[in-house]
Amino acid sequence: MPTALQFRPGWPRDAEALQRLIEPLVPAFTVDPSGAGAEAFRAQVSAETLRRRLGDPDFRFELAEDDHGLAGFVAMRGPCHLFHLFVAADRQGQGVGSQLWRRAREESVRLHGCDAFTLYATLNARAFYERHGFRATGPVQRQDGIEFVPMRLERSGDDS
Repeated sequence: MPTALQFRPGWPRDAEALQRLIEPLVPAFTVDPSGAGAEAFRAQVSAETLRRRLGDPDFRFELAEDDHGLAGFVAMRGPCHLFHLFVAADRQGQGVGSQLWRRAREESVRLHGCDAFTLYATLNARAFYERHGFRATGPVQRQDGIEFVPMRLERSGDDS
């Protein structure tokens, strides 16, 4: 059983670890499980791109780690857009994603006063976001080999 999660900001030196966490998850949300047609998306989650974003002041990354290593991470783009939320395959269903989202949301409210949040949810993650109060704002879209639905959360007194 892993120890309690520790949270810390992400830094450019974390790019390779983030890519290693994402890579085994990609087949679950690409239209073609082989990844065919998703080359542009794969470039978006390459170590090189992640390194740039980790150093970009328009992005805010927070990592969750335990004694087994990196459990997941969240990235906000701008003040109120949930850009990435990935949880290691062996840690899914254990509350890691919920903790990361809660921390990112609280920090965005504290720093920027966000009244609403947006994201583009992959289809396999849609139910997770709906449990946290997000609602679809448009139909399913397909781009760069990924299907996703635009979603929005209007902040209320005690969003979960």
